[in-house]
Formats: sequence, C-alpha cells, structure tokens
Amino acid sequence: TLMKLLAGIISHDSGKIQAGHNVTCSYYAQHQADSLDPKKTVLESMDELSHNLLQTQMRTILGSFLFSGDDVNKKVSVLSGGERSRLSLARMLAYPSSLLLLDEPTNHLDMRSCEVLSAAMYDYEGTLCIISHDRYFLDGFVNRVWEVKQGSVSEYIGNYSEYENSKNQEREIELSSPKVSVKKPAISSQQRTHDRKRIEAENRNIRHQTLKPLLSNLKKIEALLEKVLTEKTIVEKKLAHSDIYESKNKAQLLEILNQQIKLTNEEKALTENWDKLSSQIEIFNAGSILKK
Repeated sequence: TLMKLLAGIISHDSGKIQAGHNVTCSYYAQHQADSLDPKKTVLESMDELSHNLLQTQMRTILGSFLFSGDDVNKKVSVLSGGERSRLSLARMLAYPSSLLLLDEPTNHLDMRSCEVLSAAMYDYEGTLCIISHDRYFLDGFVNRVWEVKQGSVSEYIGNYSEYENSKNQEREIELSSPKVSVKKPAISSQQRTHDRKRIEAENRNIRHQTLKPLLSNLKKIEALLEKVLTEKTIVEKKLAHSDIYESKNKAQLLEILNQQIKLTNEEKALTENWDKLSSQIEIFNAGSILKK
C-alpha cells in the first residue's frame, strides 16, 4: 500500500504526498512483466522505451541483465518468468528516473539474476525505495531502513543486517529496563555509518580503476559495431532495389555482396568481443557485490 501511494497508483485518505523539485518516478510492480508485448523481441521491447539509445547501448544494458548474443532476438512469448522480470527491470533502467520504486523486484529471479540486479542498484545514482523479503539482496546496496509500525515510521541508518542488530539491541535494553522506551538505534550506528561510507568510497575507487580500461575498450567496440551496422544497413538497402540484379549491374552486385559478407563477418567478430568484454564486466560487478 505504501509503495502504491508513493507511485500514485492509489489515493491517500488523509495527509499530503509531495515530490521534490524535478523528481521523476518509475514504479516496478510485482506483476510488471505481464505487461510486456509477447510479439516483440527482447531488443524491440527495449526500443519501445529507449528510442534515444543506440542499438549497442541497448545491448549493453541487456547484457548487464544476462541477455547476450542471440538472446536479444528471442520473442518475449518464449521467455521464462525470470527472464521477463529481468527484461522489465532492464527497460526501467534504460531510461532511469530520479526515484525508483521497486515492489519485490527479485520475485522469479534466480541467484545469478539477483546478483546482477544488486550490482545495478549499487551503481544507480538516484533514490531507491524497495520492498523485499530478500535480506541478502538488500544488504548489497541499502543504506537506510524504514520500519512502518503502528501508524508511525522509524528510520534506521545502515543496511538490513545493521537494522536487525539495532532491533536486537533495543530488545535487550527493553528486557533489562522495561520502563525505558527506545525508538532509535544506538548512537554507535552513526560511527558505523561513517566507517561504512569510508569503506564504500575506497571500494568504489578500486572498482573504478579496475573497470576503467574494460569500459574504455567496450566503448571502442560499441562505436565500431555501430559503424558496421550502419554500413550494413546501407548495403541491404542497395540490395533491396531490383535494378541491381539486372545483368548490366552484375559487377556492381558482386561488389555489394562481397561487402555484405565482409560487414557480416566484422559484425560477428565485434559482437563476440562485445559479449566477452560485457561478461567480464558483469562478473566483476557481481563479485564486487558478493565481497561486500
């Protein structure tokens, strides 16, 4: 209910919900995957919401959600429940808002997919509001927990495990001193938050230095692949004209066909390199989350 209120799906009975200046919101519901067009391919489905992105950029995003190579040409109708969920999340992140509302995003996802999503959420620079029963997923990137209880909201700084520790401390204090009402986590949580942010900053710096050359090479391959795809489109348009198949244009036709073969081979080689490099980046991102 809280998530639907924030997303504007349902109206509130009283009070006021006011978004910040220039805040844009995207909402991922538990059954979001059911809204996908089953007749479209994975790549076509991405293109619905990301018209300003190049094909290579869309492939990069899809690769981050484990859609690589020929997977992008699969019809949505043949995808499993987990694959549809991954596609829905990829579509949302292709055109990210400043506020993401995610209701049980790990439903139907296997462990590997959860790790990939956790890595994507870690890198997301906006605000995330997530409802999830997967504590290990949340621990990868959550930095504060809201406890909604008896008509009030209590905020706990830190991830879900730190929230549980704070709750255990509160219960111990309540048992030892029943008259004392503790509504906030121990003061030491401020120091834990400071240390956690310092460690996160150090990890981000190490991660950046490792990822920088990989991302640079990926960008170069994407530029080359985009150029090849553009040239291939021009060649295919030439072959679509009936005049080119007349006997007088035989030499020109052979030249165009040779060019098509050359471009197809280049596309295949670049795509393989792109897939390999993307996999390396995915593995590194997933590893970063697991180490936390």
